[in-house]
Amino acid sequence: MILRVDTGSKTGSHVTVNLPKTVQDTIIEKKIVNTIVVVDNPDIRIGMDLATVQEINKQAKSDVNIAATRTDSGKLTGDAKKAIGSRPVFDLKVNYGNGKAVSSFGAGSVSVTIPYTLGANENAGNVQAVYVDAKGKVHWLTNSVYDSAEKVLRFSTDHFSTYGIGYKQANTAFTDIAGHWAKEDIEFVASRGLFSGTSETKFSPNTAMTRGMFVTALGRLANADVSGYAKSSFNDVKDDAYYMGYIEWASKNNIVNGVGNGRFAPDQSITREQMAVIMTGYAKTIGYTLPKVHIENIFADNAKISTYAKEAVKQMQMAGVISGKNGNLFDPQGTATRAEASAVLRRFVELAISSDRLQGWTMNDSGKWMYYENGKPVTGKKDINGSTYTFDQYGVTADVPTNLRYTTYTMQKGDSFWSIARKLNCTMSELERLNNKSRFSIIHPGDVLRVPEK
Repeated sequence: MILRVDTGSKTGSHVTVNLPKTVQDTIIEKKIVNTIVVVDNPDIRIGMDLATVQEINKQAKSDVNIAATRTDSGKLTGDAKKAIGSRPVFDLKVNYGNGKAVSSFGAGSVSVTIPYTLGANENAGNVQAVYVDAKGKVHWLTNSVYDSAEKVLRFSTDHFSTYGIGYKQANTAFTDIAGHWAKEDIEFVASRGLFSGTSETKFSPNTAMTRGMFVTALGRLANADVSGYAKSSFNDVKDDAYYMGYIEWASKNNIVNGVGNGRFAPDQSITREQMAVIMTGYAKTIGYTLPKVHIENIFADNAKISTYAKEAVKQMQMAGVISGKNGNLFDPQGTATRAEASAVLRRFVELAISSDRLQGWTMNDSGKWMYYENGKPVTGKKDINGSTYTFDQYGVTADVPTNLRYTTYTMQKGDSFWSIARKLNCTMSELERLNNKSRFSIIHPGDVLRVPEK
């Protein structure tokens, strides 16, 4: 369900959307999985899953108002001022009754999209969403992603508060990742503190990922509180090891088990199929249902995938989180590198926020490009945005995608993103990228849009 708010293109700092109880009841009765609120000015998008609407309905028991207010970043102080600076800040609330507000969304999740253009010398990987609590404390959201193509920041949350666009200056200038296929993924995980470098200047992208290291990254991504774990339950994990608390957290939550005989083998390299199993366990623990974004692919080495890992590999491949390698190989017993693990974590975060982003161009786990349409990799020759690409039988091309070239189109009465895409034989995703808009944005006759040059 989509709720559009047209402000008449008037510039404003506050907008309120009414969500009547009757509409809430209908959403719950019909089990509508996602309700999207689209506002044209300020240009933000809020998506609520079914569990969120159920929680709002349970707490309010009445009509509610979803309010988004652009606040003055100049009034920020302390850590909030340091993190956000002059970047956009929004106060998001769900109000009802006489000054009451829904405090949290329980098991629900809300996705938020805020437009933002990078400042001079800003690195996309360092841009993160932050929320400022009632005491003025800043909380960085590791599950936020800046989309350089569409110039928006996306994040998900389980409650409303004051949210801003922060910039976390982290050491991502590693000397050994220049030109590496996973460079942006590495910068993403490093800026969020999920992985550290192996030294001040090196990340060692092709070094093996260990079990202890990977579990630690997942715990940091989940913002797990491991302060209560003081003693290890595994005889090969020391109580003062940096990963001890995260291993206990992962074990207690059935994300990953030990290897037997009271051992966890924290320094043992993790294989690609083991990584798939751990990721499906992590998704289950945080209550996230993996979507089927891509069709199932039968890898050439499918018979080599261990029985216990087959379902996990299938789920991760169809979700677009773990890709195959060149030659349609999954390489199940192959060691996962720090670069591959970085790519997997970034893809998972992006998927959890917006699953429709995994169409079009994507990079496999060998660092080669593939192009997906309707969940299926394109093979043979394909003209994309004015350039012809040749893909092998598995959908891999040796070419590097060129920048989108465009011409312009003047909106006519009755036009929509969908009708324009059909008329011009392009995708709505292409229109979104070129115009820095959502397919749900309000567009008017006479508006001039950028469209792919065919």
